[in-house]
Amino acid sequence: MNRAVFLFLIGIGWQFGHAAEPLVKFPIGDAAWSVAVSPSDSQAPSPAPALALRYTNVIVTRIGGLRRDVVQWEGGVSTETWWNLNPELVMCQDARINEIVAMSPEDAGPQMRLDESVFRWIAPENLAGEESKDSHPCFVYRGVLKTGSEGEGLKLRVWIDKTTLLPVALDDGLANYQFTFLNPPAEPLLLPPEFNARLERFRDFLKPPVPPKKRAGRD
Repeated sequence: MNRAVFLFLIGIGWQFGHAAEPLVKFPIGDAAWSVAVSPSDSQAPSPAPALALRYTNVIVTRIGGLRRDVVQWEGGVSTETWWNLNPELVMCQDARINEIVAMSPEDAGPQMRLDESVFRWIAPENLAGEESKDSHPCFVYRGVLKTGSEGEGLKLRVWIDKTTLLPVALDDGLANYQFTFLNPPAEPLLLPPEFNARLERFRDFLKPPVPPKKRAGRD
């Protein structure tokens, strides 16, 4: 299907009052997927700073609203990131210092999210053509994902499987992210003790201070 026909069919759907088919069908609810990370197709990899670590694979599991990312780093180091905690927090192990740090979800960039939010910018006018990617016939989209109030945003190229409409790969000019969708496990996710202890300390920090009791005055 060429670009002109694709855009025509989308327009017909809207003209007759029917919602157009989604351009990307990312799993909702309980789901699991892996993301293999490699240098971008568009440029040669630049040497990393001495203290920088690159992650090479992420396995995401989302069960009952709770999400766990198992992140594999160069050199064999593995860390975890947990999302959708209460209060709304992202907690991750810093691979450089082996400490658990907390952040707001708004501070987690698209290269960390790697979920449906990374594809919400896709619209019919972003269709750039069709090509095969990792043996999948794909629609190719190009566009910009806004990452904040300032700056030009992140220029992305995305490959979407023509049959399933699942993401196959994403390229941000620095890295290529290859998606593989898995069957989610049947058992619930349980926050590890070290994460739970850190979360409880953070909750205690957020509690309002208890006012001191007034001493009874003398008559």
